Amino acid sequence: KSCVAYQSQMGKGTWIGPKADEKAGELASGGVKELTVSPASFACECSETIDELGGKLRGVFLESGGQRFNLLPRCLGCRRQAGRPTFNATSIIFMTYFTPYFFFAAFAFYAMAFAANFFPERRTGGQIALIAAGLAAHTAAFAILFACDSSIPAGYPQGLSEIIGWFCAAIALAGAALKIEAFTKLPTAAAAALTVLPAFCPTFLESAMRQPSVGVVAQAHAVFAALSYALMFAAAACALAAMGKRAALKRRGDAVKSGFGMPLGRLNKALKISIVAAAIAMALAVAIGFAALGAADFDAYMGAKVAAGLCIFLVQGYVALNILRQNIKGAPLEKLAIALLIISLIGLIPIEARSLMQ
Repeated sequence: KSCVAYQSQMGKGTWIGPKADEKAGELASGGVKELTVSPASFACECSETIDELGGKLRGVFLESGGQRFNLLPRCLGCRRQAGRPTFNATSIIFMTYFTPYFFFAAFAFYAMAFAANFFPERRTGGQIALIAAGLAAHTAAFAILFACDSSIPAGYPQGLSEIIGWFCAAIALAGAALKIEAFTKLPTAAAAALTVLPAFCPTFLESAMRQPSVGVVAQAHAVFAALSYALMFAAAACALAAMGKRAALKRRGDAVKSGFGMPLGRLNKALKISIVAAAIAMALAVAIGFAALGAADFDAYMGAKVAAGLCIFLVQGYVALNILRQNIKGAPLEKLAIALLIISLIGLIPIEARSLMQ
């Protein structure tokens, strides 16, 4: 059974009807348990389709007795339509009211851990506790999303950013525990930024509810790709630390005043390990992607991501091979590590931007 309703009323005058919210409440009160809404008159996603239909109208229907609310994308032929999960009232409540607060709590803990780097008397134990608390909150948010959708948020850019942020925090925790300052400072800042910015995005939860069901293969590909990016952040952190120490030595000052107590040799060793590990992680992501060529959840979007991952791996692998052969080291390697992070991000942005436009 289908019907037509209208929304977007402005002012107090008479408006064309029936109103969408009144119709949704009427259907739910009349015994309709599942409602599918198609914003047929909209040419693109906007606040009315995302917030008014996806949020407010959904709430009206569920609060009036409905059990499932499905919002079709504005383009019926887009890839998000197939395999998209449905959510009951409990899932909506948990995703809407609990998930953002866990992400914001994780951001707060990461930000405090980052600020602790600049205290004159920094206590490693306290910093470790802050990062661990952030990881716990971050993991709790992922657990809620997984419980609602049976998958990690790997099918949209905001979710991928959250995964990379989680890995950055894990690297920062390891750095704090092992007293590798370069692994603590920038990765903690990256974790804070990558956690809070997607959570602040008004379409974050809507993307979570509208993403297609992501298979195990796609999730594994996303996890290893995110790990590779987090390791590239760690490599860039070591590079910046080494460059700061070199600048301090050139000024004939105390190298410790550069903000990093690690010897230059240890920084470069950590830098090399991070780049090689990033290349290995990306190789695994690409291999998993190629192994999924015949899988049911493999589509053109997944193929584009695997192709982008392959291009990034070729660059990472080339640099890693030259590191292992000791063809590059010292200051040139430090500059290349920062450039490699930028190149890797540039390779990811077009693919994820494409998914936002669909």
